[in-house]
Amino acid sequence: MPRIDATISIGNILSLIGTILTAIGMAAALFVWGGRLSERADNFDRELLRLQSTTQAHETRIRGVEQMSARQDERLVLILDALRKIEARLDGRGR
Repeated sequence: MPRIDATISIGNILSLIGTILTAIGMAAALFVWGGRLSERADNFDRELLRLQSTTQAHETRIRGVEQMSARQDERLVLILDALRKIEARLDGRGR
């Protein structure tokens, strides 16, 4: 039958030291992991902001190109109308 002594042995001290060192090691690893995780989250935030600003810049450029294209389409329509009028006049004179 096991018996319990009220004494402290070298094995008890070594076991306690091992347990404390293990707990300290786990706490340190947790802090390092948490720090790296926080750093990665900050990097993701910065990258997200950069992508949002890039997307906004691209949208602005696209709107500018669309407006320029619409203006060119209007000019082309006016040129075609002018050509039709000239052609109609020439057809009227030729008869």
